Amino acid sequence: MSLTIAQSTQFVIEELTLILPNNQSFDLKGIYTEINLHDNLFTPCVSGNILVADANNLAQKLLLKGQEKLKVTISKSGTQELRFTKEFVIYSLTNNKNINQTSTSYIFNFVSE
Repeated sequence: MSLTIAQSTQFVIEELTLILPNNQSFDLKGIYTEINLHDNLFTPCVSGNILVADANNLAQKLLLKGQEKLKVTISKSGTQELRFTKEFVIYSLTNNKNINQTSTSYIFNFVSE
């Protein structure tokens, strides 16, 4: 069986969960707009960021302290053969902007341990 990947739309985000230090978790799949993963040949880690559009002011309610984790599972649509599951550490929240009166957007920056 050949696993041909022609475009990024062939991938599905199965899980995108913010995990707090007290093991409380929040599903970000419904509010994320964009996810970027970066791999570097010269460093032994994977990093990335997620753009979130939030109408519930989640970032202010959670009071993020730098001990949060992000669990990501990505797979090729229609198959279990090509699957990526990893837990990352969120190290910063940047670009906090008001979209309108009820929504904000921000970026979670993360790195593998």
